[in-house]
Amino acid sequence: MSDAGTADLTRKRVTLGEKEATGTETVTVGCKMPNGILMVLYESVEETVYDQNGVAHRQKRSWPHPDKPTYTLNGCALDVGAMQKGILPEYPVVQSRSIPGGGAGLTHGIPKDFYDTWAETTGRDLVSKGLVFAAKTESSVRAIARERDAMKTGMEPIDPSKPGE
Repeated sequence: MSDAGTADLTRKRVTLGEKEATGTETVTVGCKMPNGILMVLYESVEETVYDQNGVAHRQKRSWPHPDKPTYTLNGCALDVGAMQKGILPEYPVVQSRSIPGGGAGLTHGIPKDFYDTWAETTGRDLVSKGLVFAAKTESSVRAIARERDAMKTGMEPIDPSKPGE
């Protein structure tokens, strides 16, 4: 602790997603979340903060990396009112055959290097649970979406005739 009584900070900078894009290869990403997801890479700082008694505590803070792009993944929710008027979504959606309101929204043109870094860091849980997935071609992503047709996210609309427990 300093003489003035202010906290003494020892910082260790950790940047998630240090790998820069090296090529122009892109992937198509499927997202089973109804409203989609914002893909963001984060920068983190680990700090040692000393309290009033001089006891050291470790804390970690994270915020969106200012120099990295963000990408919005399309979700599978459809605007039924707009569709009744003949207005279709601006992106492809693979609708679920077994879960009303389920499926996967497809997003083209995500840089592969960015997706790989995001999947290893920020999106690890979503990817490991199968809610977000990617492949080089749209047909491959559609095949993965069909394989995961019965997978629930927990965000499906409630059927009023069968509200559940």
